[in-house]
Amino acid sequence: WGGAGGDEDDGSITLLDSASWSQLAFVWGVPTLFAYVAYRKRSVDWTGAVGGWLVAFSCCLAGFQYMATLLFFFVSSTILTRYGSKRKRKLEDNYKEGGQRNWLQVFCNGLTGSVCCLVIAFIHPHHPLRTPLTAAFIAHYACCCGDTWASETGLAVPGALSKPVLITTGRQCPVGTNGGISVVGTVASALGGLCIGLCYWACSSGDLTFVGAVGLGL
Repeated sequence: WGGAGGDEDDGSITLLDSASWSQLAFVWGVPTLFAYVAYRKRSVDWTGAVGGWLVAFSCCLAGFQYMATLLFFFVSSTILTRYGSKRKRKLEDNYKEGGQRNWLQVFCNGLTGSVCCLVIAFIHPHHPLRTPLTAAFIAHYACCCGDTWASETGLAVPGALSKPVLITTGRQCPVGTNGGISVVGTVASALGGLCIGLCYWACSSGDLTFVGAVGLGL
């Protein structure tokens, strides 16, 4: 995975590279497998599968660490969405098994990150915009992951620490209310964002420090 014309290998695919067969297989095969599994697991409907393919394709163009970050977000969020399904079914009138998200929900979570990835894929590996775009990508998915982990654990985990209060007034509110926060949800949110930063750091080749990953994730 080398950037053509760069002084050193930074471990990323860009459109400036002369693509090998392995790179082409990665860029086209991984999004297809990603969308197929998501659809078969009922995590998305068919429109969500198409949207998911486009999001995954953009991440693969940018590089392995971007796709790995997206994959971590998707897998962890899918697991938490299925966790506590019996309790969620009682609390949510429009509960759907597995989530079954549509294209709009997919793009709401993935569009910003995809735009960052597409720009990264077209620019030189050492372009000055690469660092802020990568930071924006990580921060975006840290927010998405934190929000999903918070809402799914808050609904699934019973007990006093899961009882939400409105962030604006501090008064107790029903589970699932917009603007409601709980101790369990807040901790889960911080962990979700942190894990996104650490996932990117672990899969990259030194373009982000450990402290930077933790800071962006939180």
